[in-house]
Amino acid sequence: MIKGDNGFVPSVPLRIAVRGGVDTMALLLTEDGRVRGDGDVVFHGAPTHPSGSVRLTETGHGTSWLELGLPAVEPRIARVLVVGSTEHGAIRDVVGLSVEAFAPDGTSVARYDVTDGAGETAMVLAELYRRAGGWKFRAVGQGYANGLAGLATDHGVDVAEEGAGAGAGAQAPAPAVPFAVPSASAPAVPPAIPPAVPPATLPFPRCRSRSRPRPLPRPHPLRRCRSAPRPWSLPRPPPRPSGRTGPSSSRTRGPGGTTT
Repeated sequence: MIKGDNGFVPSVPLRIAVRGGVDTMALLLTEDGRVRGDGDVVFHGAPTHPSGSVRLTETGHGTSWLELGLPAVEPRIARVLVVGSTEHGAIRDVVGLSVEAFAPDGTSVARYDVTDGAGETAMVLAELYRRAGGWKFRAVGQGYANGLAGLATDHGVDVAEEGAGAGAGAQAPAPAVPFAVPSASAPAVPPAIPPAVPPATLPFPRCRSRSRPRPLPRPHPLRRCRSAPRPWSLPRPPPRPSGRTGPSSSRTRGPGGTTT
C-alpha cells in the first residue's frame, strides 16, 4: 500500500508489526475520534487494554508487535490507531519504518512502508476502522510537527496525565537555575552573628581598669652636684693673732715713725 490506500482485512485476531525502532502505541477511539479515558491508550507503560482486545509487546531487533483481537474490540470503539514516535531525530530519519498486519496463520494481509516522512516526531502510521460490518486497514502516514503531545491532544488524551507514560508526549521540564532564587514569601533570614571571642583568647593585652589609678612613682632623693665644692674644702679663714689686743697694748705710729 501507499499513503491513503485502504482495504478490508479479516475480522480475526491480527498481529501488527511496527518496524524501524520507533516508540509504538495504540489509541482506541469512539465514533467522535476521541478516547474515552486513560485505558484507551496502550503503550509500554500500560501495554494491555482493559478489555484485553489490544496488547503491546516488543521482541527487539527494532520491531514492536500489537496483538489486535478484532472480534473482542468493544462495540463503542470505532477505530484503532497505530502510532509511532521518536525521541531523537525526525520520522524521515528512521530507516525501514513500516507497518504490516498478519493473520493468525502468518499470512500478511496489509503492509505500508513509510517513505514520505518529514520533520515530524510523531505519526499516525495506520488505522483499523469498522466498515460494513467488517474491518478495514488504511495507510495513514499523518505526521505531527508538535510531536506526540499534539497527536494525543487531537484525540482527547490528557497530556498532563498520559504524557509521562507515553514517553515523548511529556513536555520537557524547565532547565535548572544555576543559582538559588530566594522565595518572595519566605522571610529574610538574618546572617548568623559570630560568637564573641573570650577575653583570654584575644591577641592583644587587656587594658587595665581605669577605676584604680596607677600610683605615681616616688620622687627620687635629691643628689648633690658633684661639681659643687664641699663645705670642708672651702679656704679656711686666716688665723687670729695670738697677742691680746686692748687699750693698754695698742700702739700707734706717729708722724715721724715713732711709736707712741
